[in-house]
Amino acid sequence: MDVLAETARALLDGGPVILPTSMDRGDWVSGEHDAALARLDGVAREDAPGRPPALDLAAARWALGRLAHLAQRVVARADDAATVEAEFQKHRGLGAPGPAHAESVWSVDLALRHLESIERAARGLIPADPLRIEIWTLARDWPFSAAQVPRAAGCESDSPAIPECVQEHPSLRRMYLDRVTAAQNVQHGQVPWVTAALSQDCGRTPGWLAPRGPGLSSPKTAAIRSSESGQSPSPDEPPA
Repeated sequence: MDVLAETARALLDGGPVILPTSMDRGDWVSGEHDAALARLDGVAREDAPGRPPALDLAAARWALGRLAHLAQRVVARADDAATVEAEFQKHRGLGAPGPAHAESVWSVDLALRHLESIERAARGLIPADPLRIEIWTLARDWPFSAAQVPRAAGCESDSPAIPECVQEHPSLRRMYLDRVTAAQNVQHGQVPWVTAALSQDCGRTPGWLAPRGPGLSSPKTAAIRSSESGQSPSPDEPPA
């Protein structure tokens, strides 16, 4: 079974994907998945503003493999944490893109724009679970795809490192600003150039970006944290 091709088809069709109990890289090597990735790219390109960057197939393959691996680990929970972490570490560097450029950011996003769905499915796990740590690591490394993924506990105030190509490429820039606005993600929104661009869009600083004091999260993030802890949001952190 070509795991990448099956995963790409599931992303396109919105249906389920049947994943193996272990992620052997031998399942990733048929040429079938390149055609599925090209189709995924074509559909995403139709919905993107302006003219997106060219497809980097190697980067897209890597990201799709990471997404499939995370999805498999959401349901395959029998192994101990050390085994899962070692598996993640093994797959993390296999074919990983180099420094971010416009083509790799766009191509990785074809899969990792769905990272938030995996994060949602894993919220019942403890923060120290390797799956949650891996999700947060990918969100940190590929922030263009992670505007809707809450930051790791204890890192909520950290400013994401947005690649310069996102600011410089017109299509990526517009997509990213729209995602940050939809998520009302304060950490992403407080990146200086993002704040300036959103303020220009609105004619003023958006209300959800107003200063909230040290350690306070956006309304949407506060609601997620509260649901995980079983507590209601504080008066300073109203529900979304």
